[in-house]
Amino acid sequence: MDWSELTVVDHDNRPLAVAGLCGFFHFDRSVHDIAHAVAEGIERYVAYVGPNALSVYSAANGRWKPWTQRQLDKDLRLLKSFPADHQGAHIDYDSDPVPGAYGVALAASTLDAQIEGEWANLLRVDLPATWLDDSPIEEFLTFFETLIEAIEPDSASAGFAFKRTEGTMQEAKLGVHARLPRYLGFDPCYSLIRYKLRGCTFAAHWLNFVGPRFIDRLGGVETIVEALRECGLRKLKCGVLIRGAELPPVGDVNRGARDLGCLPDVARLLKPTRVSMSAFGEPNFDASAWLARFDDLPSSPWSNRGLS
Repeated sequence: MDWSELTVVDHDNRPLAVAGLCGFFHFDRSVHDIAHAVAEGIERYVAYVGPNALSVYSAANGRWKPWTQRQLDKDLRLLKSFPADHQGAHIDYDSDPVPGAYGVALAASTLDAQIEGEWANLLRVDLPATWLDDSPIEEFLTFFETLIEAIEPDSASAGFAFKRTEGTMQEAKLGVHARLPRYLGFDPCYSLIRYKLRGCTFAAHWLNFVGPRFIDRLGGVETIVEALRECGLRKLKCGVLIRGAELPPVGDVNRGARDLGCLPDVARLLKPTRVSMSAFGEPNFDASAWLARFDDLPSSPWSNRGLS
């Protein structure tokens, strides 16, 4: 597949969003409760991709500066001994500010009930869309599982996404929204979703993780197993990981979207916990319809190798 076809660019042909393989981890707990574990998760990601994958970080003034091991160590120390009087933690690492293929984004706050009642905290890690072409899929799955067990999110997902940075989030939205109806397997990578995500899951993706509270709301582990007999399921120490297809689906409707695997079944299972949103920062895009895009579709064979 020519991944460059999915790149969103501005008038000067500068990339605003690129195809990536992204993992999203959502927390209903305060930054003070998750900071130490998130630090371990970031360490695991850097060890997995290698320190040379990252090259820039977003400074407090919003400008991109050269990323160094020293900056990583500084951020990790803060997270591991997070001050009681700090109200939030924000990290943006990338391999290119325009954006690049690799990255880490953390947006976390106290989740104050009066001010931030619907908010959830978010950690995102990024890999190139081609990562699984060269890296054994079992290694990635092991990385994802161990990352979940280290940080214990309330929910998580992974698969293809229109990866963008905070700096390109708004400028990229029209281009991303124009592509979402065609490429059903892609996440919009819209970080402001977290403002509505507390107590909710987002959308069916290649990998979906649900923790204990969501498992209970979905009817328990046995209900999940019964509903997703064709899926790959792993019981982790902190929840259940659902693998909706053998490989991450692209879901190109112009080619019949034959590689969706069991994502429609996953979507129907998660529907009771799905977030309700009418837009992704732009009123002319129907986010509700996009979130429900799999609900009435039949599932395809779980083994989708060669079908994208």
